[in-house]
Amino acid sequence: MRKFWMIFLEGGNSPKFQHGELASAQNEAARLKRLYPNNKVFILEAISLAQIVQPPIQHTPIDDLPF
Repeated sequence: MRKFWMIFLEGGNSPKFQHGELASAQNEAARLKRLYPNNKVFILEAISLAQIVQPPIQHTPIDDLPF
């Protein structure tokens, strides 16, 4: 997965668009700041990806079952 940036406008909706270049995110942040001068505009950088990793299934021979 490639690195990306998103813009968060304080008081706005959740970020949805992923900018593949920092310069693109900076341009969008500047555009939003001009539209909403009283709101804070944050550039968020994705630093990791959370994943669920299933443990492997272990098979036990029938003779070793405790019942």
